[in-house]
Amino acid sequence: MADDALPPHLAILSRHAEEFRRELEPAERRDALVVAVEAGYLAGAADGEVDANERATIAQAVEMLSDGEIIEWELESLLDACVQRSLAEGPEGRARSVGAALALLGRPEVGLFFAALVAFATGGIDASERRVLEAIAAAAGIGPDGLRPIIERVTSLA
Repeated sequence: MADDALPPHLAILSRHAEEFRRELEPAERRDALVVAVEAGYLAGAADGEVDANERATIAQAVEMLSDGEIIEWELESLLDACVQRSLAEGPEGRARSVGAALALLGRPEVGLFFAALVAFATGGIDASERRVLEAIAAAAGIGPDGLRPIIERVTSLA
């Protein structure tokens, strides 16, 4: 799909997808994407549910970034697992776990950008979604000054 056919928040991701794929070995890329998917899920679910636009954003972003390594049926399984972990641990606990995992992978900015894209997909980033992004960022070792440019990058695309 050409960049001009994509929503603005996905067009910028499309332009950086190759850079992302080059920076990480396939095994690292897959791990980073799995955690980023959960970050996106948590951000999207912060306002009550992951709606159709947020799910579509997750699917399109994974398609771009994974270059076919994560396929559609597998993504559904990943999202189902996100739901189960969130129910078991609670959203706040999962936000801490996801942030810590992003820090361990050394890719917290990618996960936070992914999560911000998902949150932004339906009408912008609301206060509940921002709180989830802040919790993930804090657990990843990124303070408000580090999160702000990530959110601004996504929101400036509207």
